[in-house]
Amino acid sequence: PPYSLLDKTKIKAAFGLSIPHWRDALRHCLRLLPLLLMLFFAAHTPLSAQKKWQRLTKEMQKNAQPFFFYSWQTRADSAQNLPATTGDNLQIHYTISRLKGKTEERVLSSQEQPEPVFVPLPDPRQDIFFTAALRLMRKGDKLRVIVPADSIRPYLGEMDKHFKRGEAVIFLYEIVDIQRESLIRAQAEANSARADSLRRRMQLEVNDLITGRGKSSYYETIPSDTDSLDAHARTLMYYVYKQGKGIACKAAKSYTVQYLCLTYPAGLLVDDSFRTGKTIRVNTKNPHQFILGFILGCGVLQAGSEAVLWIPSRLAYGTKGAGTTIPPNADLLFWVEILSVEP
Repeated sequence: PPYSLLDKTKIKAAFGLSIPHWRDALRHCLRLLPLLLMLFFAAHTPLSAQKKWQRLTKEMQKNAQPFFFYSWQTRADSAQNLPATTGDNLQIHYTISRLKGKTEERVLSSQEQPEPVFVPLPDPRQDIFFTAALRLMRKGDKLRVIVPADSIRPYLGEMDKHFKRGEAVIFLYEIVDIQRESLIRAQAEANSARADSLRRRMQLEVNDLITGRGKSSYYETIPSDTDSLDAHARTLMYYVYKQGKGIACKAAKSYTVQYLCLTYPAGLLVDDSFRTGKTIRVNTKNPHQFILGFILGCGVLQAGSEAVLWIPSRLAYGTKGAGTTIPPNADLLFWVEILSVEP
């Protein structure tokens, strides 16, 4: 409006305003000062731990992104040590504790396991607090993370019973090693090419054994308790392509095997751990879930061995066969690699 701001009379008339004198305004502010001070101190007074976590939990539940408090326990040298990124495989150790008052009560620790825990790092859009925290870390780092238990109960599983309402969960993460996504992809491609090569080799092995051009004379035999039941039955045989080291598998507690399995003489590939990515672990105290010929054949090998097992049907699935893939009275040819042996 075309008025001077100092012309109070015209402003009052135009807008119907009541403009107090500055002394009246000052007295009014002084009367409100005690109330303003009370509000200020109330806002800055710490809440009880339970009320604070409850308020924080509500805020976290509204927030779509992972939310947590963290502090560094150990920072590794970052010169050539990059943080973990999407697609990397992390080897970690962790400890989960309960914050009870001012004390921490340990609930679970991966240090009790012989090997670190493997964690693939997902796309950031799929992050939860756990993977979001790991994304901050480098190899050798230790990170302490605090999260209200009420906000992560779906992820606690059986540990949920250890945390009361309003309590906090403390996670201590340590990254032991990082397998970079590019190296993982290159290794997968190399493994795939090698598996294809092994499949072709085993198909040729079957064909050569059928036609007589194979190395059947090079195979060594492994006696079994059932050999005496049929004098004309063929015994279990094996041919070592790569000699391993250490104790034989049959003298160990357990061992891990990578394998291919083909029927003989059809040459049909019926099982392939290279394709499935699932090796098998054999407990020598309870080997009954595997066919006898497989156990006897692997039993003479050591860690690092690569060999072909020629298993007669009587030490495999016998006259019944197995499903539609292994017919009755079919021999089996296994390519086996002993990856590890636990003495």
